[in-house]
Amino acid sequence: MAKTRREFTYTANREQFIGLALGFILAVLFEAVVIDLVLALAIKEPLIKWPIFSLMVGIHLYIIFLILSPLRKKHYLTNDKFLLNFGFYFKWEIPVENLAAAETVNERVDLVEAMLTTPYDSKKRRLKLAFSNQGLVLLTLTKPQTFKVKKNRVMVDEILLNFDKPAEFLQAISSTRVSPNFSGSDNAKSLPHS
Repeated sequence: MAKTRREFTYTANREQFIGLALGFILAVLFEAVVIDLVLALAIKEPLIKWPIFSLMVGIHLYIIFLILSPLRKKHYLTNDKFLLNFGFYFKWEIPVENLAAAETVNERVDLVEAMLTTPYDSKKRRLKLAFSNQGLVLLTLTKPQTFKVKKNRVMVDEILLNFDKPAEFLQAISSTRVSPNFSGSDNAKSLPHS
């Protein structure tokens, strides 16, 4: 069987995210200007001032890059793996046989939380990688999988994420299964247990 790789975007609905991102970027730039002015006034020696100034500019540019990084990422599905990409640092691989169910859901996503952290709900053992409130899909795993979130390893049973075209993703994920028997309503589809 030829290995196929399909990509699924999740950033078509950018308005809310860009509004929040611009607010954070303006705050970062304001902080950078204030810190740089204080450093410029406090440090008179150019051999010390310019390297510190350069380092501060680099750090602030890196923060802006991290804030905007989800805008350029996509999720990928191959015959045997689902590759999650959320921003620059968050990349995970899930074997398709570890996907028990996939269903569309209607939940509220806290976009500020999504921008600043990789939200993990320890009570539900759920990783929340949603970019917006539209096109939400809840993936349920057949068995818990360990993910590295920041510096911690967490056990995950469910993953909440969004797609620009959730129905297309559900159709693609069902075609990767050996026996795609679906049950449920039109907006909630389940994959058979492996």
